[in-house]
Amino acid sequence: MRSSVEMKAKLKLTHPILITLVLMSGWGVGCHNTSKTTGSASVNVADPTTAKQLISGFHAVEEGRWRWTERKFSVVLGPPPRLDQIGARLNLRLYVSNSQLNRIGSITLSAEVNNIQLAPQTFDKEGEYLYTRDIPPMKAATKIVPVRFSLDKAAPPDTTDGRELGIIVTSIALEPR
Repeated sequence: MRSSVEMKAKLKLTHPILITLVLMSGWGVGCHNTSKTTGSASVNVADPTTAKQLISGFHAVEEGRWRWTERKFSVVLGPPPRLDQIGARLNLRLYVSNSQLNRIGSITLSAEVNNIQLAPQTFDKEGEYLYTRDIPPMKAATKIVPVRFSLDKAAPPDTTDGRELGIIVTSIALEPR
């Protein structure tokens, strides 16, 4: 039987329905009992206990703290308390490197939570950032909330690094407002 990492790599899961099916099968959040399909509402991308919630577009952990992304990347999060009544706040902690900006120019990040488009943000200076957006109250169809991110551009693979490189991410969370 293939590992979940191999299956994710083959499927490149980015569609919410596929994400839901994967998680309900049990291997998407590291469980074997399908009644435990709720993911964590907060993901540290270097934490192996929540790494299976990183569905697509993330490279391996570096320096034990962060991961590069591709131009498009996806995660599933558990819903915070009272999501259907008060909504939530999406927080993505990221870093934009000066070398990346010199290579491709300013980078615009967009996000979609459970098919709700969120306002983009453009980064044109090196530094650590918190992309934060309020999510309106919503009824989650399952006990997971799919979150898809996209960048307007990323550095293509080259001879020194064969990966597509977008931004550096340390954590992603859905928190109560």
